Amino acid sequence: GPLVRLSGFLPAGSSGVNSFKVSPDGNWVAYVTAAPASGSQQLFLAANDGVAATPVAVSGPLVGTGSINDFEWSPNSLRIVFRAARDVTGQIEVYSKPLVGAAINLSTLPANNRAVTAMQISPDSSRVVFTADRDANDVSELYSVLNTGGTPTKLSGATIATASVDSNFLITNNSARVMFLVDRDTNGVFELYSNSLDGSAGLIKLSGTVLGQGVSTFRVTPDGTRVVYRATKDTASFSEIYSASATAVGASIKLSGAIITGGDTTPRLNITPDGQRVVFIANKDSATVLELYSAPVNAANAAVKISDPAPGGFFTPAFALCPNSTCVVYVSLTTLGAIKLTSTTTTAPVLIDISAPVGVIVASRFGAASTTSSFVASGIDITPDSRRVLWTDTRNTPNKFELFSAAIGAGSSGSPVAISGLIVAGGYVQGALAVSADSTTILFAADKDTASVIELYAVASDAGGSILDIDGDGVVSPTTDGLMLTRWQLGIRGAALFGGITFSGTATRTTVVAIEAHLRRLTETGLAW
Repeated sequence: GPLVRLSGFLPAGSSGVNSFKVSPDGNWVAYVTAAPASGSQQLFLAANDGVAATPVAVSGPLVGTGSINDFEWSPNSLRIVFRAARDVTGQIEVYSKPLVGAAINLSTLPANNRAVTAMQISPDSSRVVFTADRDANDVSELYSVLNTGGTPTKLSGATIATASVDSNFLITNNSARVMFLVDRDTNGVFELYSNSLDGSAGLIKLSGTVLGQGVSTFRVTPDGTRVVYRATKDTASFSEIYSASATAVGASIKLSGAIITGGDTTPRLNITPDGQRVVFIANKDSATVLELYSAPVNAANAAVKISDPAPGGFFTPAFALCPNSTCVVYVSLTTLGAIKLTSTTTTAPVLIDISAPVGVIVASRFGAASTTSSFVASGIDITPDSRRVLWTDTRNTPNKFELFSAAIGAGSSGSPVAISGLIVAGGYVQGALAVSADSTTILFAADKDTASVIELYAVASDAGGSILDIDGDGVVSPTTDGLMLTRWQLGIRGAALFGGITFSGTATRTTVVAIEAHLRRLTETGLAW
């Protein structure tokens, strides 16, 4: 369709749109304009309905030369919540703006240089949770407030002048509870606490007695029933991995098991999407080599090593979990800087060298990146169907990053494929990718055709190999896919297309509707897709 400008007018002197976010339902776009000289940023709202927009000012002009610190859509797409110094110079507060109506100050801080330092919207969109020194200057505490406004409820308990709530708190997926770290009992020793979203259930400590610096990292299972955390609990000299109930006080169980003298765990841990296991990196069996482990979230001392046995000094700095919870892709590095990419399962070391046949990746954009909700290896993308891994690599040409794709897991075959195609001298693929929900298409940016001119491209996730995978089981078979394609070309339709064929357990297209739709796209469009 025609190109439509959503940003409409821009404030005088502004250099343009600085950032934007689309609402979850796709109907709206919120965007921030860059600050003009001696002015401030503004947040605007525009309808994404295919018609040239007349944006609505969400924030209004900010005081002085203020900026929009961050902004998020509520999951139900009915409100935009933002953090900014809007009314008082230097005082950052959190505001809620409905699609129709004025912005509401949710934090209502006293006017003496206070600030909201972090905010999150509950998954059910009902409340906003934030950290701020609202009741005592420079004392960070945790609050919850209705997204329509009202008096904030303190979730972190009575004000303690030496205590500070860490800004990396978590709201459970069911919007029932909030988990957070605070040094309430001993200054500088952080412990894990929980409260209900509205504060009605009362404050409970989940981590029990800790030593040293206490809890450093935690994750919550998707169903909100258990919390996994890293802490100096049984010894002050190193941290271990524990699990506890996320809803009531109870005994913690140690997940990481015995750790060698001089060893330690790292903050790099995450829970599988099904909530059954935690995957973590640790110096558990060697004091000098980081390796990858997995453990059930509810069984003591049942951790198993799932990475390779560290041959030649390889150590593991980063990993990514497959969406189906059955596999892990991890990065290995040698002391000489060689990089290898390997897949394994979440329950045992079933190792496949994804980097083959080169064996190591010459250079890439791998690096540890941790957030409050996940741990991933920066530079690795796994398709939603958990069948392929994507990364950039310079294996073919020094200093030229190409986009590679390889199959994951047992039964995978073939070498990594450079799906970005030919790239002109001096060009390379940029770092960010987007993967379609059906895992078939990758969007990437590159100066592929003209050096220093970055354009947007789309390509099949396996460079086209999956086009002939009619039943979607990850394998192109002449006795199933080939037979169905031949029957289709002969004019056979309906259930007769797969008569006599037994689909594998991993097939994703097994009905007449799904198979005919795939074959129709394959044979009736100019470029196959």
